[in-house]
Amino acid sequence: MKEIWLIIAIWSGGDGNDWFHFPSPIFENHSICTRYVLENYWDLNSNVNEAYLKKPFKTKNFFFCIEENEWNYIRKKYPNPWETY
Repeated sequence: MKEIWLIIAIWSGGDGNDWFHFPSPIFENHSICTRYVLENYWDLNSNVNEAYLKKPFKTKNFFFCIEENEWNYIRKKYPNPWETY
């Protein structure tokens, strides 16, 4: 079965919806995804800040590569990432 890897952004100090998955690009494996994040960190960071945080470019966010099925499982099990489960 072919795996699909996605980029997830997580930031702090938000409204409880403090994660976002990038619908594109998608990747064939973890290594390719990680390399993309490393090479494009500042562009990804700027996009998240402008779109979701409305803060200056200097705010640093976390980016993770995750397999699509795992992401879907997490979102179903934990719809609000900051609640205590």
